[in-house]
Amino acid sequence: MNFLLQRRQTLVQNLKKASADAFLVTKPVNVTYLTGFTGEDSFYFGSAKNSIVISDTRFEEQIKE
Repeated sequence: MNFLLQRRQTLVQNLKKASADAFLVTKPVNVTYLTGFTGEDSFYFGSAKNSIVISDTRFEEQIKE
């Protein structure tokens, strides 16, 4: 299994244990740790059903990957 996917899945499992609906990661170093995305000025939103990397258009191509 992809280690980045495993990290995100572990976070979602802990989210359920904490009875939370979603989380927002705001530090770029933590976004990179969870997703592999290395662009600056980025956020990661996650929930049990959805997840998304949020950044600006400078990193559009990298986000698609």
